[in-house]
Amino acid sequence: MVFRPLRRPVLSAGRRPPGRWTEGHPENQTGGNPHAILRPTVLFGKEDVLINNIAWLLRRFPVFGVFGDGRYRLQPIYVDDLAELAVLHGELEGSSLVDAVGLETFTYRDLVGAVGEAVGKRRPIIGMPPTLGFAIGRLVGGIVGDVVITREEIAGLMQDLLVTTSPPAGGTRLTDWMAQNADALGRSYSSELTRRYNRVRFSGSEGAKRADVQ
Repeated sequence: MVFRPLRRPVLSAGRRPPGRWTEGHPENQTGGNPHAILRPTVLFGKEDVLINNIAWLLRRFPVFGVFGDGRYRLQPIYVDDLAELAVLHGELEGSSLVDAVGLETFTYRDLVGAVGEAVGKRRPIIGMPPTLGFAIGRLVGGIVGDVVITREEIAGLMQDLLVTTSPPAGGTRLTDWMAQNADALGRSYSSELTRRYNRVRFSGSEGAKRADVQ
């Protein structure tokens, strides 16, 4: 069996998100072999990026800006729930395609509010044009040395591409997890670029070790 747990946005009504999210789409990479594809939306848990960095911004700035009206939706899933799904579907026969979403659905505006309440930093949430939000994101990115948001990701958010009508596949509520981890949430910025660099460096070192063994 070929098992491919892939971090891809869940697609609403068969639509595909723009830009880098469509490159090498997983449904086109199975080669006709039996496969399992998990399609999570937003992950939360240890070393997550989005939820932690929302908290980081709320801890440091007096207001929080959202793109447009902020009414587009997300269905976050806990990383350990996703790992359990990966093990389960990796052992099944045949092919499967699972929208890996959690128990709770938030609008982006409500998600920011929930994070702020969890960490004790409720801030005014203001809507802004996406172009202005992108410019502010670039400014913050220059400060922290990271790509905070891309135009493609903004478009995907605002087109409601991170929500599905599928039943929940995870059993952990984001609100419960944030209540248990509020003290640590957002204390430091999580860099996606650093994570990718470390992942590549680790893969390279593991490959070198295998070559030495051979």
